[in-house]
Amino acid sequence: MSSAGIILLLPDGNNYKHKINTGIIASNFTSELVAIREALLLYQQNPHVIDSTEGLVIFSDSKSAIEAIRNGETNISCDIITLLEQLHNKRKSCILQWIPAHVNIEGNECADSLAKEARDIEHKCTTITLDDANAVAKHRIMNHTFKKPLVTEFDCPRIITSTIARLRTEHLKGMKIHPDKTRSYVQCKHCPDLQLTPNHILECPTVATKLLKMGMVPLRDSLWELLYSPDAPRIAEAVIKTFDGI
Repeated sequence: MSSAGIILLLPDGNNYKHKINTGIIASNFTSELVAIREALLLYQQNPHVIDSTEGLVIFSDSKSAIEAIRNGETNISCDIITLLEQLHNKRKSCILQWIPAHVNIEGNECADSLAKEARDIEHKCTTITLDDANAVAKHRIMNHTFKKPLVTEFDCPRIITSTIARLRTEHLKGMKIHPDKTRSYVQCKHCPDLQLTPNHILECPTVATKLLKMGMVPLRDSLWELLYSPDAPRIAEAVIKTFDGI
């Protein structure tokens, strides 16, 4: 179940909060785009807000969503571009700014909490992209059609198969196991203050951008399962291009 949360902070200290249940098909990537679109709509549809400000800054922890808007890759991206043009015509500015996730940025943490609450909302957003539908269909077909291939069954260069093995076993270069059995990892070179943990590798926005360029929709919840599918080499390739090996 995907969802999105938005908090609109005003210069006078007031704020507006909004949450959306984007349904069971929408990917996290799509939910991020929906959140940006809804933020623009909230701003434009509130006369007091738009008349009392010169513009707005939208903060998002999804680099892949911001990149998709820049390139006009999806129907939601095109909606956002249209809304940005409308703001420009009204002489209002809008800046899309990436921020890192999970580093205790107050506004972002509040938006994440709203997104979690949105999962219980009965009324769901009807926005579905073709990429999301295809990804879900492919995922369901694979579950019934393909057996889980061994690493040795892939006809790929050794660096690809060894990366798949490391991702599956969660045994990464630079990982340290401490006496209390906790683990520490090297820092992610793309996300300040975040360690390159097994979970973060597949959640890193830069990896998501690489996967999008390869024609894959990064559904975070299913990437671990895809490591045991015929798509595993493509995920490994994206990881290698992002981190120069793990």
